Amino acid sequence: MLDKLSHADFAPTVNQDWSLEDSEGNTLALQLISAVEKPTWHAPQLSPRVPFLLSFLGPLAPIIPQGLYILSHPAIGRLEGVLVTPQHATGSRQDGHCYQVNFN
Repeated sequence: MLDKLSHADFAPTVNQDWSLEDSEGNTLALQLISAVEKPTWHAPQLSPRVPFLLSFLGPLAPIIPQGLYILSHPAIGRLEGVLVTPQHATGSRQDGHCYQVNFN
């Protein structure tokens, strides 16, 4: 299912809450703060989809490590096996920590 999703699927959910679940069933609330197409990353011979980047804001604690997670949203459903990358160096804010998900 992940390979069928596009930027257009996520754009309506910007500024909405998502749920992140780890392999042990622990959950964390995140907010999607941006969904941006990255046409300069596009390699049409590898994929017809224009790559895009999702940025999420999570709480100050806990900070989640990079890994595979399940992302859930009421309008989109459960997305299993999503690689979430913490943005520790540039993503710390007073109101939380930023995380990114790349779709190539």
